Amino acid sequence: MRPAIRSTFDIVSWLETKAAEEEIALEPSSLMQLVYLLQAIYAAEHKKAKLMPATFLATEVGPIEPDLFLALEHGVNITESVAPSTQVEEVLLGVWEAFVEMGDDGLEKLLEADIALKNARKRGRNSEVLVGEMAGAIRVGWRR
Repeated sequence: MRPAIRSTFDIVSWLETKAAEEEIALEPSSLMQLVYLLQAIYAAEHKKAKLMPATFLATEVGPIEPDLFLALEHGVNITESVAPSTQVEEVLLGVWEAFVEMGDDGLEKLLEADIALKNARKRGRNSEVLVGEMAGAIRVGWRR
C-alpha cells in the first residue's frame, strides 16, 4: 500500500513550520514522538495504511525512526518539502492541536501507555513497532 506522503521529512518540515509559526520550541524527542503518533493515528483512521514510509523501533526512550533519528542528530534539513494533501493535513492539524494542549509531558505519558510500543519492547531491544499494532493501539476518534 502506498504511503500518503512521500517522506518522513515532509512531515517533519510541516511540524517545524507549525512550531515556528506558533513560537513553540519543538525538541527532537517531541518531534520523534509526534511523528510516531501521526503514523499510528493515520493508520488507525485509514485501514492500517501508512502516513509516511517510516519504520519505528521501540527503544527504552520511546519510539525511534532510525533515519530520522540520524538526520536530527546530524542537523539534516529538507529545504523543499512536499505540501501535504488535505486529508493528510487534517490528521497533522488534529495531532498538532492535541499536542499543544497536552504538551511534552502529556505526549510522553500517552506513549508510555502505548500497547504497540510495549509489545515491540517485549520482542526485544530495537524491535519494530508494527503498523497494525500501532493502529490497534490508537482509538479511532481520539481527538477532542
